Amino acid sequence: MNARTAAACIMILVSGAIAASQAQQPSTMLSPAALKEIADVEAEIDRIEAQTLAQITVPPNNQVQRIELLGKLML
Repeated sequence: MNARTAAACIMILVSGAIAASQAQQPSTMLSPAALKEIADVEAEIDRIEAQTLAQITVPPNNQVQRIELLGKLML
């Protein structure tokens, strides 16, 4: 094997290794639909948090509702 052939083989192996490592990395690009879904979930979380904080001012008399309120506050 001459030097040119060896260099070509090395280049092929290196480019194959680079392609394989890039294929294993997860994509960080999200689709617009995924970004909208994330925004919708965040808005729902904010809404639930605001409702829960409003309920703290007048705690419910029912023990089940108190436990539910405590669970929402913890989450």
